[in-house]
Amino acid sequence: MGIVISSGEAETVWNALRLGVAAESKGDSVVVFVLSKAVDVFIKDAARGKNDSTKFDIRKASIDFLSNGGDIYTCATCAKMRNTENVEMCTITSIFDLYGIIKQSKKTVYF
Repeated sequence: MGIVISSGEAETVWNALRLGVAAESKGDSVVVFVLSKAVDVFIKDAARGKNDSTKFDIRKASIDFLSNGGDIYTCATCAKMRNTENVEMCTITSIFDLYGIIKQSKKTVYF
């Protein structure tokens, strides 16, 4: 399953990651690709990013997802537009990897 996250809202990102954890618990292989405003949620610098939310703990949800074998990728161009490479929990990659995720996934979900 491919999960594409572009929303910059912490609650939406949190729910997408929760879906990934749930799918993994059922034996599915899941890959998350983060782009656009969602990159802001994963920026390490809490002054710039929104990853310091206590109500929607993106860091914990990411750790749960990754520890179950998932991968989180982020768009290099989107990170560059934000003048950062400090995208927490994500491997910076290209739009071609997003294409590959969509092409190889049986299902792709967009948040």
